Amino acid sequence: MINLNALPTIDLQTLMEANEKIEWLSEKIAQLEDEIRKVKSGKSGWVTLDEAAAELKKTSSAVRQRLHHKTRPMPEGKAWRQAGKGCAISIHLPTYRKLM
Repeated sequence: MINLNALPTIDLQTLMEANEKIEWLSEKIAQLEDEIRKVKSGKSGWVTLDEAAAELKKTSSAVRQRLHHKTRPMPEGKAWRQAGKGCAISIHLPTYRKLM
C-alpha cells in the first residue's frame, strides 16, 4: 500500500508557473526552428520590403518607417538598400533584426 503522506506535495501556484514556463519554452523553440528554416532556405539575406514585412509580422509601412526613424535611422547599405528614388527597397533581415 502507498503511503500518501510520504509523497511530496506541489501547490497549485508552482504547477501553474511550471506550465507557463513550458509554454514559453515551446514558443521559443518554435521561433528558433523557424529561424533555422529561414537560414537554410536562404531567406535570411536580402529580401523585398513586402517579404521582410511578412517575415517580421509587421506592415510594409511599419518596416519602412523604422528604416527612416528620426532619432535612430537604420544604415543604408547595411540594413536596407534602394537603387534610386521610386525603386523597390530591399531589406537585409539579419541586420534589420539586430537593429530593431
